[in-house]
Amino acid sequence: ILNELLVRYLALGGLSINDVEFISMGIPAAQAAVENGSVDAALLAGPAAYNAQKSGLNVVTTGKGVITPVIVTATSGEFYKKHKDVVEKFKKAQDEILDYIKANEDEALKFTAEETGLSIEAVKSMYPQYDFSSKITADDIKALEATQEFMLESKMIEHK
Repeated sequence: ILNELLVRYLALGGLSINDVEFISMGIPAAQAAVENGSVDAALLAGPAAYNAQKSGLNVVTTGKGVITPVIVTATSGEFYKKHKDVVEKFKKAQDEILDYIKANEDEALKFTAEETGLSIEAVKSMYPQYDFSSKITADDIKALEATQEFMLESKMIEHK
């Protein structure tokens, strides 16, 4: 998602990935690199983005209006056929967790703060940015198709 955001954002300015010195690294390493001045900019998300902004780093842009990030849990058809019971148990557990979060929001937010090392205020401010629904919408499909096209164009995948 972050790679796609960078490429799409650069394209808005008439640039490509070849116009910048791109260094592939994980989010924690990218955050450290921008904080210590090793790089001019970094793609951050979630708690890292929140903490970077709170530490005084500037937000250049967000993905809003550029891409629609969708994160899914997926499996191959072959795995599903062989282990449908496991997939169904996973889906049931996910739905139970989502129901629990809805019914116990304060407790879930507190737990999230403890597990991520963020303040409860940080978790509360970021929570509305996420859609925790297990339902896949038409907009989700459209966003996933756009990401698929990006991955094909970038040669990250060979086939649809």
